[in-house]
Amino acid sequence: MITHALSRKVAGVFAAVLFTSAVHVAPVSAAELIVMVSGAMTPAFTSLKGDFEKKTGHKVTVIGGGSMGTSPSTVPNRLRAGQADDLIIIARPSVDELAKEGLVDKSTVQDIVISKVGFAVQKGMPVPDISTPEKLKAVLLKANSIAYSSSASGIYVKTELFKKLGIEKEIATKKIAEGGGGSIAKGEAEVGFQQVSELKAIKEITLVGPIPESLQLITPWTLAVSSKSKEPAAAKELINFLYSPEATKVIAETGLEPVKQKK
Repeated sequence: MITHALSRKVAGVFAAVLFTSAVHVAPVSAAELIVMVSGAMTPAFTSLKGDFEKKTGHKVTVIGGGSMGTSPSTVPNRLRAGQADDLIIIARPSVDELAKEGLVDKSTVQDIVISKVGFAVQKGMPVPDISTPEKLKAVLLKANSIAYSSSASGIYVKTELFKKLGIEKEIATKKIAEGGGGSIAKGEAEVGFQQVSELKAIKEITLVGPIPESLQLITPWTLAVSSKSKEPAAAKELINFLYSPEATKVIAETGLEPVKQKK
């Protein structure tokens, strides 16, 4: 009897230990993340989202928007309007502004990629030589219509690039579409500019390549956790995933240059 009672007592203690251990090792509940991504990083992030969800169990909702500009749909203006968000991935200048405004956690701000401006033409058109500023200038002067985006690369093209090439007056006489590569695909423009990764993702157009280095706008795309994030821990998991070898491989394939994670 004593032996049986002792055995039952030991068994009870063992079961309690197992229960306690199970409680301690139970996985953290899956989080629902809202990520705002602009332009250059959109193709890569769209490809990687599913892998992150499978790996962690978290769910990610992606909201697109420009890195800058006056439109209410840009990422900075969405945040300023109080829209919910956990992580942003946009052009560096805008992240710096949001950090000053206290809308993102300064300690989480870090560059994820370097992006360059590219040039594309309608599918089926002869691929022009844009290897020098003079050759790019000649192509633009010959074109009847030109497209650029309403965000970082487009603002640069509109306010600086044409000026550097000395063709502002000539450009003013041409049809302009502010849809970047999308406008070229729709036939709204013969040629145009946008971030290389964005152009590369549009199969209905022909990516000629980056514009000449002497004219190039090299923009870091930067990530940061929102100051109002409800899931900061899960957002940081996503950050670590984006710097992993498997993620950087995909990022590089989209036409971006990955940046090493800061320690």
